Amino acid sequence: AQMGLQDVALAAAMHDTTLFPLISQEELLGYLQVSNHHNQKLPPEETHLLNIISLQTAAAVHTILLHAKAQSYAGQITALQKIARHANSAPGLDDLLINSIKETALLFLADVCAIFIMDENSGIMQAHIPSAYGVPQKFIKPLSRLVVRPPAFKMTVAGSMKPFVSANLPKDRRVLPIYRAIVRNLKICSALVVPIIIHEHGMGELMLGAFAENQFSTHDLLTAETIASQLGTAMNAFLHTGETDITLNRQINYLLTLNKVTRELNATSN
Repeated sequence: AQMGLQDVALAAAMHDTTLFPLISQEELLGYLQVSNHHNQKLPPEETHLLNIISLQTAAAVHTILLHAKAQSYAGQITALQKIARHANSAPGLDDLLINSIKETALLFLADVCAIFIMDENSGIMQAHIPSAYGVPQKFIKPLSRLVVRPPAFKMTVAGSMKPFVSANLPKDRRVLPIYRAIVRNLKICSALVVPIIIHEHGMGELMLGAFAENQFSTHDLLTAETIASQLGTAMNAFLHTGETDITLNRQINYLLTLNKVTRELNATSN
């Protein structure tokens, strides 16, 4: 009853239920539930046998989870390498962001993805419309009119240089008023937003949204921050570097980024 199984037991006319924990390497993975319709406890020999089965099941589940995690890491490395290649080879800022935002959305299974960029001259931050992913055409104009002016900038992820993760946006009181229209119109339930930092200053933010709740994890946050770092380096090359130096700088940044991505993913997997 304490685990919320009372209603299920009553509906199924279960009189006796035993839960065997699935534990592998001191980690609880779940439970093996054994029930019957008679008011009779399991005999000791059957309990012993089910204990053995639960241990074997836990080992199998643990192996499957490790395999899935390895595949996930491999997919992340591939996606991050693609983004690094875009940063190295894109002919312009629009091409860089269009391709990188699409790869980012696919990596995180995000329904919506956009990047907001600060204009240093005006102090205004706006969405980069050409690269907006998953935004219906009828909401493109409203998104383009969303302008973050200097007084409100310091409260944003870019201005504070602190990430934002929400599992249930409609009920999250931390959502700034300027973003509430996006949440409402696009019906986004969960979000992950990380700052794009250039020379220790927040110059934009990468925003990922999903229609489902609890879409993004702490591990996703670390990966998103790596992507934002890549984009910040590449954007800085386009916006502030002389044309004759762009190719060399991008090749150097590409190699540095690949090394950083490999180190961070290896550290996370360990």
